[in-house]
Amino acid sequence: MVQYLKDAWQPFIAAGETALLEQRHNDAKVNFQMALLDAEMCQRSHRCVAITLDLLADTYQLLNQPEEAEEICLRSLRIKQNSEEFSQFDILRTMFKLSKLYYSQSKLGAAAYTTKKLLDLSEQAFAPSHPLIALVARQLADLYNQLGSAREAQQFYQRAHDVQKNQIGHGWAIPAAAPVCTYL
Repeated sequence: MVQYLKDAWQPFIAAGETALLEQRHNDAKVNFQMALLDAEMCQRSHRCVAITLDLLADTYQLLNQPEEAEEICLRSLRIKQNSEEFSQFDILRTMFKLSKLYYSQSKLGAAAYTTKKLLDLSEQAFAPSHPLIALVARQLADLYNQLGSAREAQQFYQRAHDVQKNQIGHGWAIPAAAPVCTYL
């Protein structure tokens, strides 16, 4: 069977992506599962495995299977954190997705923890006035607010406000009428 699967990763990925475009989510899931099997059996690069896991997690979300998406997303995050093949932004993007998955499952404590880690890493990776920092701080404030931690929520709302205020001097101004993408 391994011989039949050899070099099958790309065709399975392509078939899965086509199925996603055609909104055939179950077909996409099967193709991505086969691509993952090929990637693991043929010991492909961490990048191939992570790409496959990300596509599979997205597919599970579309199929309204958040627990499966969470498990796959966690696996992708571990691979990205332990491999030099990935940028800090790759890790941040996966953490953001994981945080939103926790939120969608009403796992607010896990969402807050992951979002706090996301904020810490964002502050290390970007300038203090970067728009992503304001976005993540706002989301963390919303989470703390829902958890009933008004004091912590206020601190992060203030941090988001301060970052947005500083964005004007860096050419990153967000128009006053622009919606802030938050969980709510």
